[in-house]
Amino acid sequence: MRLSLSIERLLLVAGAFASLALACQPAIQVEALVTTKSCVDNAQTMKMELLSNTPVHNFFFVAGTPNVLGLPAIQPNGNNTADTFVIFDLANVKANDEVSAIFKCAVDVHNPMDVQIANVTFYKDPSNLNPTVPDCTVAQTPKFQILWQSTPPPVSAEKSDRPSFTLNVSDANPLPMSLVQLDLAHIPAALDPLSLNDNPALDALPWQHVAAGGAVLDPASPPLSVPLQDDGTNGAVLCRWASIYDGIEVSGIVQVDLNAPLATKLSTWGGVKSLFRD
Repeated sequence: MRLSLSIERLLLVAGAFASLALACQPAIQVEALVTTKSCVDNAQTMKMELLSNTPVHNFFFVAGTPNVLGLPAIQPNGNNTADTFVIFDLANVKANDEVSAIFKCAVDVHNPMDVQIANVTFYKDPSNLNPTVPDCTVAQTPKFQILWQSTPPPVSAEKSDRPSFTLNVSDANPLPMSLVQLDLAHIPAALDPLSLNDNPALDALPWQHVAAGGAVLDPASPPLSVPLQDDGTNGAVLCRWASIYDGIEVSGIVQVDLNAPLATKLSTWGGVKSLFRD
């Protein structure tokens, strides 16, 4: 998969893997690669919706596959700054061809923090016709939630401010969903966003394979819960995932830079330094 570079303003995703401050609610820098496949021949438009319970802003479109034309359009869901529609113009994409894009954004910290990529749809009509009826199956992804939980004071005073977190992964949709992959890693420094795409070095990172062998998420079942705990170090956290809903796969890699300048009160970020500890 080859990405064409286009540094511009816009978009999206992934406050889900951001973390939660203890005493303030700053914004932090998040980068994400999102990939899916067209489910129809000659697709000219792809839409997706970012559902969140916390504002996502300062969108930048970093790069996309050559079949993504120009810059994606961003349409807020009314006055709700947390729910956003992202609209891509496509170059008559064939069925099963990949559409991929890398984005950067700032995410306001919230407890709990919920994010889902929803209603990924493909249309044969161009976006200027404002198509509303998809030409094939609508894809969904899991709902991700980061929940901060206070813990009883430990015996050691030096560890008294170490919080615990839970990553909850659930299916907020009517049909069961296959979670093909869910990996977490903590690295010393954030990667260049372009290296999130087709980079063999990614596989060499210290990944924690949370859903080894896959898992099934059922809307009627409790979420898949992963306990997380801070170890007091800086760097960046990565999460890569892949899910299949109604036969359509959506995958992604999300990076949260724990040293980003937007995180101004580092003394309050003990809970954000190593959320995805391996």
